[in-house]
Amino acid sequence: MASAAWLNRQTNIDVSAFQQRLLTLRVHLDLTQEQFAKRVGVSLQLIYRWENGHGMPDIRNLVKLCKALNVSADFILGLQFEMRIKSKKGGG
Repeated sequence: MASAAWLNRQTNIDVSAFQQRLLTLRVHLDLTQEQFAKRVGVSLQLIYRWENGHGMPDIRNLVKLCKALNVSADFILGLQFEMRIKSKKGGG
């Protein structure tokens, strides 16, 4: 797993924005870290690490996070300022 400092230097991804947005969205959903980990399908330890800036999710877990939170990868990674909730297709 790449360190947050290395990732900041090598990409435009703002690790602190990611951890803040992840925490804010989880709290907004009124979920504990344990409940959120189950919803996402990852370990409690991963949620703790991500929320505390000790790593970033790999691409598979990033997709899981985005689906669980109903947000884009650009938003959660701090590449997009405004949150755009993905609409569900279908319906009348």
